[in-house]
Amino acid sequence: MTLKEKKPSASIHTDDGFYKLTRPRKAVSVSTIWALDAFTAENGGTEVIEGSHLWSDEQVSQACDSPTNLKPIEMDAGSLVIFAGTMLHRGGGNNSSTMRRAFSNQYCEPWGRQQESFMVSVPRERVSLMSNVVQELLGYSIYAPFMGQLAGRHPQKSLAEGYVNSLIVDDEEIGLGS
Repeated sequence: MTLKEKKPSASIHTDDGFYKLTRPRKAVSVSTIWALDAFTAENGGTEVIEGSHLWSDEQVSQACDSPTNLKPIEMDAGSLVIFAGTMLHRGGGNNSSTMRRAFSNQYCEPWGRQQESFMVSVPRERVSLMSNVVQELLGYSIYAPFMGQLAGRHPQKSLAEGYVNSLIVDDEEIGLGS
């Protein structure tokens, strides 16, 4: 395959399709793409199917099988595009000799399971030095009254000096600890 024959970098998908809720429906997430480089049709800018966020499951399935009406998002470096997690899109094929770099983040409803477990991936020692707002964005928060608990407690308590998970304490009390 030559540079001019590059295929799209991803199949058509939605970013919140793993939430098994019947469509059409309200989006559970919002997707963002921050362009570090310009996005063009030539360098494989993200392609969207406008209006697809309102479609039924059947319409989405048909569009994924035989995509039509794909429109490239073109934007300057430093620009941001925001779209519903229910919108069909894909990365385009890069037919240029330059890179197309970006940051892509998805933000979900507080009750929705996130795609990546930031709470587990960022070391506790680093998180404890961050602001409360950043800690909450990483998952050290709850959705009232109790969704997001950690061993039955608010997850921010795990950042305290000398924290011991209550499950370990319980195990030691009933003789299961080492």
